[in-house]
Amino acid sequence: MTSFNLIDEPWIPCLAQGDLREMSIRNVLHRAEAIEAIEDSSPLTTVTMYRLLIAILHRVFGPSDDTAWGTLWRDGWNRGDLDDYLSEWHQRFDLFDPQRPFYQNAEIQAEPAWASKLTHELGPANRPLFSHVDVGVPHALTPAQAARYLLAYNSFSPGGLITPPKNLEKSLVKHYKFARAAPLTASAVSLVQGENLRETLLLNMVPYKPEAALPFAVAGEDLPAWERHDAVQMEERRPDGYLDWLTWQSRRITLIPSGAESGPVVEQVVIMKGNQLPANAYEYEYEQMVAYRENKNAKMGTADSPYWPIGFRPERAVWRDSETLFHPRDGRRPRTLTYLAQGRRQHAFGTRRPLDLYGVSLDQFNALFWRHERLPLPAAYLTDDQLRGRLQTSLALADGSGRVLRDAAKKLATELLAPGDERTPDPKAVANMLQEMAPERRYWAQLEAPFDRYLLDQADERREDAGEDATYGTLSLWIWADTVRTAARESFRQVANGAGTGGWALKAAVEAEGLLRGGLARVRKEQHVDEQAEEAA
Repeated sequence: MTSFNLIDEPWIPCLAQGDLREMSIRNVLHRAEAIEAIEDSSPLTTVTMYRLLIAILHRVFGPSDDTAWGTLWRDGWNRGDLDDYLSEWHQRFDLFDPQRPFYQNAEIQAEPAWASKLTHELGPANRPLFSHVDVGVPHALTPAQAARYLLAYNSFSPGGLITPPKNLEKSLVKHYKFARAAPLTASAVSLVQGENLRETLLLNMVPYKPEAALPFAVAGEDLPAWERHDAVQMEERRPDGYLDWLTWQSRRITLIPSGAESGPVVEQVVIMKGNQLPANAYEYEYEQMVAYRENKNAKMGTADSPYWPIGFRPERAVWRDSETLFHPRDGRRPRTLTYLAQGRRQHAFGTRRPLDLYGVSLDQFNALFWRHERLPLPAAYLTDDQLRGRLQTSLALADGSGRVLRDAAKKLATELLAPGDERTPDPKAVANMLQEMAPERRYWAQLEAPFDRYLLDQADERREDAGEDATYGTLSLWIWADTVRTAARESFRQVANGAGTGGWALKAAVEAEGLLRGGLARVRKEQHVDEQAEEAA
């Protein structure tokens, strides 16, 4: 009988002492202090493996409160208790178990697809961007790869048409063949990194006490997917609790293994609709590792969520949303960060940690790209309103300058397409030229590394005078403002150089550059940058 048990077999890629190798669940949790990080080529599989391990630890150890968490942080987790749990549920972690294969439903019957459909980078819609693999031929996955993709697909699968069951009545086909996107698909999932894997897992755990509605109220018996009494079905329901949510199965999947000389491989897979949230339930009610912004256009009583997740977009780097990521406003930053600003967790956090963000960007139902970004996170940004105010100013300065740059480039495009005042150019032609110029893409790319430095330097400018509240200097903000202005000017220069050297092109560039300089000065004045620098001097 084909078997691949995730508790015993190596499948989680771990970085330890500079070497990357696959390890089993048991070995990973036993040796967590010696492992630096989980590291896979896909950010989506990486973060879902972290979430799986966190779910296991929550199930075995809680922790119910700050004291219990502090004990885990100080002493580590009890391997005996962990092994007892893994032994009890050992069979449910077998990827090819005939009755209850891990994260699957063995009873579904439908037309199989190539196993590459489980992936974002090899799926048919994404071939031009992610891979040169011919998806018209089989692309076999090893059991380890299949296990990783199984986790990621349940959390990040795009919505759209999906395989209906065989011999289904025509009246039911519409209900079965369309599935909404998985819960994390539009999200940048945050993960605070520790010095080793043990610290990382603990830093991203929240108080877990279902009877006290922590981290949210339970609707039933909160169980992870492998402990649930029945395999995943196609149904609309709310999660029973946080363990249910961490292991939420948005798809019913069956892996179809076949033999090979080196062992079993997965060439085919059946994917069908699984758990879906009802229309009046929203991800932000349950998710602890994602930041959300208010959806001001949401209508009560509809499927529109009152809050949208912070995610990855082609035209906007996620660091531009760092104020939302760090600010506790309305409780919409990642709850994991809110807990890290309290009690023993705050002490364990120290002065700064890296904050990793994982996710995928979609266009309709197709994946455009996946991303893993890292921000430095000084602890003061979690608790200090004055520091977060400086951060808000710095981002407003960058956003305002970016808009000024775009207006100047639009002025340039308009003048180039309609020399003199003879006619008004076609707005579509102006938009197309502006897109080709790509001024904002050039601009924001120049600011990413300087912004990381600004985050650290601004936090380091904290001053504490006897008998007075702590204050922050303005040097870092002034340097950032100067960097922003230089990036905008340089981006415009690159655009103008590409416009040609003819007389009219040069004249158009001069007029547009005047608009740029005046606009940049106005933005600096609106944010009081120079005033603050003069006061500090």
